[in-house]
Amino acid sequence: MAITKDEFLQQLRSFTSEAKKQEFVENVIKKPGETDVKIAALLALAEIFIGKKMFGLGAKNYCYAGDLANTFREKMDLYFKGAVLHLRAADYVTADDYFRKVLVLAATKDKDSIKQKVLTLYMEHANNYEKERQYTKAIAAYNRILMLNLPMQKHNELCLKLAELYERIGRPREAAQAKTAIRTEEKRLEERKYTAQDFI
Repeated sequence: MAITKDEFLQQLRSFTSEAKKQEFVENVIKKPGETDVKIAALLALAEIFIGKKMFGLGAKNYCYAGDLANTFREKMDLYFKGAVLHLRAADYVTADDYFRKVLVLAATKDKDSIKQKVLTLYMEHANNYEKERQYTKAIAAYNRILMLNLPMQKHNELCLKLAELYERIGRPREAAQAKTAIRTEEKRLEERKYTAQDFI
């Protein structure tokens, strides 16, 4: 007979060995059972992986749980947590996919604050690499941020930051390219004349 969510959580607490706990959780996920039990098991497995600093695997389990969730609010919450972990694992493409899913599910009034939150998370992620002097990883993260729809001032700040980092790692050509990517108001207006929107 399938166990209830309360029974699952009770049994989960009884394990002292992480390996046994993981084995129990994985068995619960494999067996047919109630959706709320499956979600609880996926979240437990995600936490086990996070504890091992295996952020990509933790992220996948949060996202699987999001697929099973019944309400938009719960889906958004789980996808967002999964996206944050994909970001920590430096899997920017998958992180972006799940942040987009959150935006699709979000109410119109919440979309701007979510976009701001995502930008802040990316900036913190890139800054952490920079503080740790992992300049190549910081450059990859900042370049990813430039792909977001940024205000002109923020875009230009990032271009200067990239130029500085490229110079630090001895790549003057890329530094020069980063500086030439700085937008002026005239250039921005010119670009807006020829956006993809004109051809849709």
